[in-house]
Amino acid sequence: MRLSQTLKSASFKLTAAYAGLFALSVGVLAAVTYFSVKTELTREFQGRILAESGALEADYKAGGVRQVLRAISDRQRGQLTDGLDFTLYDASGRHLFGTLPIVACARGWTTLTGPPDGDEPPGQMEKLGVYVTPLPNGLCLLVADDWGDVENFGSVILKTFGWVFLLSLTMAVAGGLF
Repeated sequence: MRLSQTLKSASFKLTAAYAGLFALSVGVLAAVTYFSVKTELTREFQGRILAESGALEADYKAGGVRQVLRAISDRQRGQLTDGLDFTLYDASGRHLFGTLPIVACARGWTTLTGPPDGDEPPGQMEKLGVYVTPLPNGLCLLVADDWGDVENFGSVILKTFGWVFLLSLTMAVAGGLF
């Protein structure tokens, strides 16, 4: 009987309304945070790849294929690539450097899936964001990075806010009952 009276009381209804409003605000905050962080990570991800592609395209203009191959080798030897994958192939599809699959050589973004490199959950393939740069004489340059890292970070944000949401709602309801 006491519980039914408590649930019907004005103070409990007010507390429930407050808990609902608080939960809604946590949900809105989660959505804003998720989209803001995802947008920024995507911008940084793409900016880094575009900068590398632009630099290698400039190397090609300055010294041709040899200069591009030397620049890629130097970056990898000095561990300046920080996980970037590079592939250069000619008009006949012969790989001059790298192992990424051949794609239509039109400037722009594409996504490739490939064998896991060790940071994916078991049974999941690696997902690469790839920027394709056509070069003169039928050459094609691909610069890629693991897109899964950006997606995984977004899911971590959502999971964290999910737990915060449940905890805050539980505390609000417990406080209302108390």
